[in-house]
Amino acid sequence: MIIKHVASICKRDRCMILYDDKSSENAAQWLSATGAVYPLQNMPKLDEKNIFTVFDITSKQIEKITFRRDTLPEKIDFRDVVECENVLEPNGIEIGTDGKTLIVLHTSQGIRFIDKEYLRPLSDYDMDILRFYERTSTGGQLYIAVKAGMMLEAIIAPFNAVNDKFVEKLQEITKDCEIALSIKKRKEGNA
Repeated sequence: MIIKHVASICKRDRCMILYDDKSSENAAQWLSATGAVYPLQNMPKLDEKNIFTVFDITSKQIEKITFRRDTLPEKIDFRDVVECENVLEPNGIEIGTDGKTLIVLHTSQGIRFIDKEYLRPLSDYDMDILRFYERTSTGGQLYIAVKAGMMLEAIIAPFNAVNDKFVEKLQEITKDCEIALSIKKRKEGNA
C-alpha cells in the first residue's frame, strides 16, 4: 500500500478519520477518507498530535480537513475473510462522471460503482491481483472489500452515481454505440 496516496485522498475528500481496532491483538489502526478505509500497516501508533506530521499535511491544509478519531464501526466487518462475501468481477468498463472515474461492479443488489481513485493507494500491487468482494453491513448496506490475495487492503463504499441525468447520458451513449456498430457492420459487409 502506498500510504501517501491515502493521505492525498484524505486531502481531496477533506476528511480524515483515524480508527482504532480494539478487537485486534496488535491494536491496529485504520485511516478513512469519505468513502474508503485502509489498514495502517507497519506504521507507528498515530494520534491527533502526530498524524498530520507523518502525512506531511501543512497547517493550511489542516484547516480544510475534518479530523476525528474513533473505534472501527461494528456494522462493518474488517476481517480478511468473511463467510458471506461474494466475489465481484469488474466488467472492464469505466465511466467518467462528475470528475470521477467509476468502476462498474455487478452485485447481488444490482449495479454499483466505486471511485477508481480509492484504488490508487493499492497501485503498488499488480491490479490483476486485486479482488473485489461484496459484503453487507449489519444494517443491510452493501460495501466493497478489496483484497490482495486473502488480505483485506481496503473497504470502499459504493459511489451513488445513479440519477435521471446519469441514466439519460448512458442511454444516449448506448444509442450512439448501436448506430456506430450498425455502420461498422455495413462497411465490413461491403468490404
